[in-house]
Amino acid sequence: MTASGVSRGSTPATDATTVLVVASDRDRVAARLARELRARGRDALLIDGAEAARMFTIRVDGASASVTPSCPMFMRRSAWWRDAEPASDDERFLTMECYSTVWAAAALTDAPVVNRPGVRGWPGRLTAATIEHVAGDGTHGVVEVHASGPERATISNGNGSARVPWGKNVQRGTGAVERLPAGVPLRARAVDPNEAYEIVTVVGTRAFTATNDALSASLDLCARSIELAQRAELLFATVAWAVHGGEAEPVRIDANAKDKDLRFAWPEIADALCEELLR
Repeated sequence: MTASGVSRGSTPATDATTVLVVASDRDRVAARLARELRARGRDALLIDGAEAARMFTIRVDGASASVTPSCPMFMRRSAWWRDAEPASDDERFLTMECYSTVWAAAALTDAPVVNRPGVRGWPGRLTAATIEHVAGDGTHGVVEVHASGPERATISNGNGSARVPWGKNVQRGTGAVERLPAGVPLRARAVDPNEAYEIVTVVGTRAFTATNDALSASLDLCARSIELAQRAELLFATVAWAVHGGEAEPVRIDANAKDKDLRFAWPEIADALCEELLR
């Protein structure tokens, strides 16, 4: 049985030396990394989720499981982007079968995987409230409100009158909460309109800042970002910090950061990613 957009011809040949970059062919980060791997003399196959699913055989024997082929993998959620909703129930079913196959293969293989899916599936984006939960120490003091609309979003201004409620709704509109359209669900937090942001990219036990601002070093943002990524069980992620009043609050952790968040330190990030995949 086949469905449009799910079955795509013959399965590419691979072996244990091939690195699978499981992502959309429109994913700039994935395409860049594939080029970096090839420049280092390794085969890198950029394929989406449906194509990847057809490559794997998973065998379960009691408490053990094996995955064939056992290839290093770089995982991106873009592997499941679609131009349109599934055209039929059959196509939707086959797409979910593909998703579960790649999920299981990436979770169970002994080969290096960046980022390996866990019990909840592919890692995604964590915002302030979830980060507070992941950190588990209650020291960040970031309050985030999720509401059905700005008229229901009651949020404290925090420690100073300069902090104002700022939100983002499901229509991707951002701004002061009172200016967002009524009745559109949103999340919001109190922000200092003058706060600055630093983005730190974590790869394993290494971290790279987007800027050379001395304040990032004085606030120990690299070490703090590595700790947060490890608590979130992420090998590769960006951590966005809101910096104000000589302090920094983590407001976003993204395991699927876009090219614009990585380009500032891409050579170092690429080297670190390739080292993780080519162990």
